Amino acid sequence: MLGTCLVASFPVSSQASSWHNGMPKILQGNWRGHSDRLKISNKHVYVIPKNGAAVSRVKSVKYRYLGHRTYKYYQKFTHGGSYSANIKISVNHRTVKVNGHYYRK
Repeated sequence: MLGTCLVASFPVSSQASSWHNGMPKILQGNWRGHSDRLKISNKHVYVIPKNGAAVSRVKSVKYRYLGHRTYKYYQKFTHGGSYSANIKISVNHRTVKVNGHYYRK
């Protein structure tokens, strides 16, 4: 007697990456640009103009890894509103690129 084998195939939905609270350690620190500074901590991402203009207070920040040393971050502000952008870090971890602007550690 031959036994019959029934194999069912179900589609598996998976997401490449998920959102994480805070910011990754590799991006944290103070970065210097030509006309402004980029300050990244676990709780916020600030672009601070060299003229000392005020920045909006951040309520929360999340990130996801997109691959090829690129991260996408999303932050909510305490006064309402939100912002998101991509950050790409160089191979030697000394420069980052945000919205077409380069920053060095």
